[in-house]
Amino acid sequence: MTATVYVTVEDVAAQLAALYTRIELHSAASVGGAYSLVANTDLVAGDYTYSLEDAAGDLNTFYKYRFTAAGGGAPLSAFSNPFQPEGVTRKKIRQYAITNYRQGVVLAAAGSGSSTSVPLTDYRFKSSIYRTNRGKGSWLHPTTGSRALETRIISATDPANGTFTVSPALSGALAAADEFEWHWLADPDEWNGAINRAADRYYQLERVPIVCVAGQEEFDLTEIAPWLRSKEDIFGLWHYPLSDDATPDADDEPFQGNGRWWRPRQDGATVTLVISPAQATGKHLYLEAARPMPKLHTDASVGPAPAAVDLWAALAYDEMMDLLSRPGTGASKDRSAWERERARHRADTLVPLLRRERLKPRGQPPQLPTPANAPRAWSAR
Repeated sequence: MTATVYVTVEDVAAQLAALYTRIELHSAASVGGAYSLVANTDLVAGDYTYSLEDAAGDLNTFYKYRFTAAGGGAPLSAFSNPFQPEGVTRKKIRQYAITNYRQGVVLAAAGSGSSTSVPLTDYRFKSSIYRTNRGKGSWLHPTTGSRALETRIISATDPANGTFTVSPALSGALAAADEFEWHWLADPDEWNGAINRAADRYYQLERVPIVCVAGQEEFDLTEIAPWLRSKEDIFGLWHYPLSDDATPDADDEPFQGNGRWWRPRQDGATVTLVISPAQATGKHLYLEAARPMPKLHTDASVGPAPAAVDLWAALAYDEMMDLLSRPGTGASKDRSAWERERARHRADTLVPLLRRERLKPRGQPPQLPTPANAPRAWSAR
């Protein structure tokens, strides 16, 4: 996978005046890992945005950049703050959820331990004020390095010396700076399932091209848009009257009007688009509809560009609380606590995020070829 990183240099003239002539991009697998040079490009007077390619990177990779002279020599600027490319991945959603809702933390190994022992120096764990076996029974989930995705149960902890003991044994020791997640609430696989259940509740505005065929007035959307569940999810039908394809100097217009009509029809699980009159072969129409977000099956899986990590994480947290408050899950008082937390989360966090990220379709109600009720003769007088 290749990651494209965009760097904006608003003061490019000042950087050139300071004898900087090049941008160097450095990457690491985790925010605190060892960064190495992966790409560079020259500064150009009057150019404020630069794109750099990392052939081995993805949206989970961390980057920072600096300015240098030609050849990477002095003068050397300080590095920027670490950052990740724009985009939503399963890993970003899960880590945002556990840290934002205080159900876990992202840490890094401090050195090479063993297959059953993970050392670290992070103050959030290593301290003499914490009791022995704090977090026993929770989950350790490596996300980078050779042991990535080898989830283990924490069988013992020694906060005074900064050591996790895991069971069963890993396939080998974590290396220094290998990133891992410490989950307090649930197994990481439960979070991954919640993220995918949340995808069914998070909609994006999709634009579906439909290629017309001469004489055809009905189009089965089961094949064109198999994710479409209801005709109520359709917002409009658009076309380019001056061109079959979208061009920079052409504007799309509602398909209806000037003798053109359209409507969706639902027969059970099948949604059919009906247009009138039939269009010429090759003419393109564009259906706007609400589409659920895709399932993310790996940590590197990427959601569509409109996706917001905070809303997806909030929906996943709501799914986790629904799971924990079901009958048969834990003690009755614990289920009641999760029900109250779910209600608070919905009111304080989820509803405002849903309002902020609501779909904003261009309104265009469907029309019928003929009026639904024939006008009476006297009504025209």
